[in-house]
Amino acid sequence: MIVRASPNNTKLPPAPKLQELVNQGYGRNQIAAMYGVSLDHARKILKECGIIAPRSRDPNAQSPTPIMTLYVEGRPVTLPRVSMISDMEKYA
Repeated sequence: MIVRASPNNTKLPPAPKLQELVNQGYGRNQIAAMYGVSLDHARKILKECGIIAPRSRDPNAQSPTPIMTLYVEGRPVTLPRVSMISDMEKYA
């Protein structure tokens, strides 16, 4: 087993700060790089804190928004984008 010490013994911030970073759009890879810790350490700490973070994400990218959301029996159903429908028409 290879154990890598983080540079300058930096540690990850407390859970509220980690949750704030995830809410801002940072993924595990970006958080690990930001604080100079290994990816395994970042994943372990996020899991211990109960924070679900994607592996990698660009915090400046805008998340796609669905055109319309329907609710069936209290659960949301997202409809496809218009471009997807136009692509399907080619094969009809």
